[in-house]
Amino acid sequence: VSVLVGAPKANTSQPGVLQGGAVYLCPWGAGSVHCSPIEFDSKGSRILESLVSSPEVEEPVEYKSLQWFGATVRAHGSSILACAPLYSWRTEKEPLSDPVGTCYLSTDNFTRILEYAPCRSDFSWVAGQGYCQGGFSAEFTKTGRVVLGGPGSYFWQGQILSATQEQIAESYYPEYLINLVQGQLQTRQASSIYDDSYLGYSVAVGEFSGDNTEDFVAGVPKGNLTYGY
Repeated sequence: VSVLVGAPKANTSQPGVLQGGAVYLCPWGAGSVHCSPIEFDSKGSRILESLVSSPEVEEPVEYKSLQWFGATVRAHGSSILACAPLYSWRTEKEPLSDPVGTCYLSTDNFTRILEYAPCRSDFSWVAGQGYCQGGFSAEFTKTGRVVLGGPGSYFWQGQILSATQEQIAESYYPEYLINLVQGQLQTRQASSIYDDSYLGYSVAVGEFSGDNTEDFVAGVPKGNLTYGY
């Protein structure tokens, strides 16, 4: 048995990254315990190739410093999900950075590492998924399906996104910034009266309706005139 510990402000060996955050694997047992960091991501921020005019000018396309990796950690069988809700990237259209959030999924006892960033999409800026902070909350279902909460989508209406580990693996191309996951489930944008509700601030999975099908539950802390629901 081991314990997973998220350290969202830890410094790592990623080049050019300040306090990127880390996740530690700590064996559980008597005596001295030596925790070791899990290497989900060893790379620095990717550079926007089209804007590089000289080696001295490097425009990042993503920002891994202060991303809070390890703020959300979940485990299911031999799979581990760890998220960085404050990870941000910039689109080529806008020089500003969007805090879309990202997660890394380790499968089959660390034999494969996948990135799952469903809010890093073409629907950028605050009106879309640009402020999603995907992975602010996360959970696995009993069958290992990944469920993410992104409270900042659509003017902070918030959003729930979900995909199976198989769907994430089949749609993953590490050289692409945008990976459209085929078969992914996600809530849609609602009326503007639901702005600033924070759907997905928390998520949970259970069976509540007596039909033997797992249900998703999401907290909406600022909905209903901030009474929440």
